[in-house]
Amino acid sequence: MTRRLLLSVFLAGTAAGCVRKEAPAAAAGDSIRTSVGMGGPQLVPRFVGTWVRPAEGRPGQDEAMIMEVGGGLKFINICGRRGVSWAEAEGDSLGLTTTADAAQPATEARYHIRAFTDSVLVLKGEGTLGGRWMRATASVEDRCPGP
Repeated sequence: MTRRLLLSVFLAGTAAGCVRKEAPAAAAGDSIRTSVGMGGPQLVPRFVGTWVRPAEGRPGQDEAMIMEVGGGLKFINICGRRGVSWAEAEGDSLGLTTTADAAQPATEARYHIRAFTDSVLVLKGEGTLGGRWMRATASVEDRCPGP
């Protein structure tokens, strides 16, 4: 009887000491997504996609930036601005390289990432792209005159 009691106490103590602690789950927006295409699984950087916000001074219109895999950058309704590239920099910053038109050299602006989730991106910086962006759920019509 004593042996059985001793074994029960030992097993209970061992089980209590082996309680598995789960690592805190990473926020969905902090991960790199995986997409499956014709070439198999591919890593998709977390900022890739279309981000929209209301166009300042143009009620009822939205403007958008499209961040592509590989660093391509496009704009919708941000007239006179052409995107060249984007890159996630060290720390919580994002580098966006743009030009006012094809004849001007590209300029780079760094933005501090103030908040990021799967649906919200808040950038703070000196350039015109700072502010709150929402991940697009629908397409945005480009109303800028052609190139």
